[in-house]
Parts: sequence; C-alpha cells; structure tokens
Amino acid sequence: MTLPPLFRQRRPLSLTWRVIALSSLLLLVLVSLFTWLGHTTLTRQFQEGRLQQHALHHREVRLILQRSEEELRQLAGLAAASSGLGEALEADDHAAVRASLAAQWPSLQLDAGIDEIRIFDDRGEAMASWGSSPEHGSPLQSWITQVFRTETPLTTLRCDVDCRQYAAVPVLIDGRSVGLVILSRTLADVILQVKSVSNSEVALLGASSGASNDAVPARRLSGWQGQLLGPAGVAGHPRRRPVTAAPRAASEGTVGHPRDPDSIR
Repeated sequence: MTLPPLFRQRRPLSLTWRVIALSSLLLLVLVSLFTWLGHTTLTRQFQEGRLQQHALHHREVRLILQRSEEELRQLAGLAAASSGLGEALEADDHAAVRASLAAQWPSLQLDAGIDEIRIFDDRGEAMASWGSSPEHGSPLQSWITQVFRTETPLTTLRCDVDCRQYAAVPVLIDGRSVGLVILSRTLADVILQVKSVSNSEVALLGASSGASNDAVPARRLSGWQGQLLGPAGVAGHPRRRPVTAAPRAASEGTVGHPRDPDSIR
C-alpha cells in the first residue's frame, strides 16, 4: 500500500543545505548590522557637520557685527570731533551745530550707510538731526544719561520693526562733555556681508512682540513665532537710497526718510 505524499516521512535536510541556510542567515544578519552601523554613522556625521557649520556661521555673524559696531563707533567719534561742533554746542547755537555736520551727512549716508544722526547738548536736549528715526523710538534718554555719566562711548543693537546699530559718543572740550552725537544704521550691510561670507541665504527674524501683531502676513512666520524685520531683513533684497535728494536736504540741515521702505527692493 502506497501512502499519500502528505503522510510520507520527509527526508531531513542534508548537512550541505543546513550549512548553506545558516551561512545565508548569518550573512543577512551581518549585512543588516553593517547597514545599520553605516546609516547611524552617516547620520551622526551629518548632524555634527550641521552643528559645526552653524557654529561657524554664528562666529562669522558675531565677528561681522563686532566689526560693524566698531566702525560705527569710529564714525561717531569722527563726527563728534568735527571742527566747530564743540564750540557750537557750548554756545547753544543751533545753526552752527547744523552747519558743522551738514557737509558730512551725504557722505555718511551714501558711503557708510548711516540712517540717522542726532546731536544733543549737555542737558540732553536735541540740537540737530538728520535722517529717519525708527517708528517705535529708542531709549535715547537712558543712553544720554549713561554716556554723560561715564564719559565713554556707547554702542548697542536695538530691534523692533527693524534692527539698528547705535553708537553714542560724547563731544569733549578740555576734558568735559558739552554734548553728544548719536549715529544709527540698519543691519542691511551686515546681512549682505554674512551672505557673502557664508554663501547662504540669510534673513533677520525677530521674536513676537506687541508691535509685531500688526505685521504684514507675508512677513509673519507663525511656526517660528516671529516675523521678518525690516525691508532689508532678507539678503536677497538689496538697498537703494535716493541720491538726488541728498545734497539739497543736507544744505537744509535735515533729511526726511533717506532710506524709505518703499525704495528698497
């Protein structure tokens, strides 16, 4: 009687097939292990590379900001040392104060990117100004008090609707302060320098604040809880300045909105 195939006793695998099966299983485990190790190593190297690149960019930005801050302080010092400025402040002569820097304003605006110059006497009262002021103001009085108290220059960075660097330098006559010169400019040139050095896209992002609630929706980044600051906040938007209006405005002593947001593309 012949048994059906289902009930026939299966022949055990030969030793050769057992070796092949075990070798294949071992090879599969080794391949999987090496694949996992390779993926883990590449992922770690990628993350380390990103962290190193971020740290490098952070150092580059810090150095560029420091150089820009020092350059602005030097420009403010040169403005404070202008011929006749100290004597005009001491005499409380508004016209002479305006005349002392009127000729320098176009050059400072066009060549050095200065957005605003403000001059105060030793009582903290405004004597002359050129350029545009931020819409939401700045703590000028506290800066004036600090500079007069320490008789040393002050540099700071303030961000609101846009970011500006400020440098306040006392005007000295015979070792005493008779006034104060404040220069300010945006970070447009700094952003362009960072983009040139890092060869990457750069934008200036400000954290949410009460003023940012009225921001243009296209500039609002909800996921980052902030907004792009200022028209010059993106490196791909170069800056333009009205050249034709500068000489006439400088002769009048004041310049209104030298870098109007509508003129920045």
